[in-house]
Order: sequence, then C-alpha cells, then structure tokens
Amino acid sequence: MSEKRMEEAMKPPEPEEQADDSDGIRWDGSEAEMVPDEDAKAFDETLTAVKISYTLTDEELCRAYLRVGMTRTNRLLLGGISVLSFAAAAFYVVWFCLHLSGASLAFAVLFAALGVVTAVFPRLSIRRYAKKNNDHQKYILKIYPDVIEGEHGGSKITIPLDGSFTRVHEKGLFLLYSTKGPIDRDHLLVLPLRSVEPDVLADVEAMLRVGTCRSKGKSVR
Repeated sequence: MSEKRMEEAMKPPEPEEQADDSDGIRWDGSEAEMVPDEDAKAFDETLTAVKISYTLTDEELCRAYLRVGMTRTNRLLLGGISVLSFAAAAFYVVWFCLHLSGASLAFAVLFAALGVVTAVFPRLSIRRYAKKNNDHQKYILKIYPDVIEGEHGGSKITIPLDGSFTRVHEKGLFLLYSTKGPIDRDHLLVLPLRSVEPDVLADVEAMLRVGTCRSKGKSVR
C-alpha cells in the first residue's frame, strides 16, 4: 500500500453533518484535553478521554427540549392544525367582506386565535420551562470510548457508551438519554459541540455515534 493511501486510511472520520444547522458549529474557545483513565492504569491498559467543560445557555436548553420534548408527529400535527386554522380564518374574512355576516367574523377570529395558540403556545411553554430549569452550573465531562463520566452541580454523571443510550444530533448539540424508562430533565445530557476543540471534534463525534443509537422519536416527560 502506498504512503498516500496509508495516510488516508488513518484519517479520523469526518464530523456528522447537520442538515438543519445553517450556522454550523462555532467553537467557543473552551479547552479540551486528552486525559488518561486512572482505573485503566491498574490493568496496564491505555484509555484516553477527551475532557471538556461548559455551561448551557437558556437557548441551548430550549432547543434541546423542543427537539426531544415534541415528537415529529406532534410537530407535524400542530403545524397542520395551525395552517388549516389560518386558512379557515382567511376564508371567513373573505366571506364576511362579501356578505357582512357577523357569524363569519366571529368564526374568523376564532380560527385565527386557534392558529396562533397551536403555533406559538407550545414553544413559549417549553422556552419558559427551559429557562426556569437551567441552573447555569458548569458541566465537567470526560468522554472515553466506552463511557462518559463527569459531574454537574455536585452530582456525578455516568453514561455508558454501550448502546443503552439514545442520541439526537440537533443544531450543534448532542442530546443523550436512556432508552429505558421515561425521559425527563434529570436523565437528559445536553452536550454542545461548541465546547469541543476542532482538533478532537471528529473523535468525540465518532465515540458518541458508535456508543449510542439514533432516536426513534420518544419525547421528554
């Protein structure tokens, strides 16, 4: 095998694409470092972790809850109701202009209000919930090939990368939650890729993709 082919084979996998993220991932300058696994040393093994630290913003937590808090079916259903409601409101406005019917105007107002509620209220509710539940405490994580360990607000975090957790890749965020039991704010890890240095980003994404499974649309409770 030529030297050129050997170099290509040894290149790390490219970062996973994010179709909905028009802004891309912007590293926030947080330092990530490669650290040895102290437990592995006792067994003469060499496991290296990527250590990162970050504090979630209200916007990031809101995006996470919007993504896993509403299934695709629910989002499509609410969107369909909104579109139909606004269409019905427009129809009754036209009917009112043609016939000057008080009932038509009442129906137009009713359907317009329904469209606004279904389009805006769920997102406002989740945004308010995210802002209320964001403690702004720092996450300190070590990402190994087989486990994520760390702490947040004095609590320990341990997430095995053995396929027992589900991942969602959403606009610069990795969302991890257990496939067993309900998903709630205490069992959801939001990992912003801005906290990972570009030099190790591909390695982190590869470990998360290999150690987790894709989401099947389960929602937060």
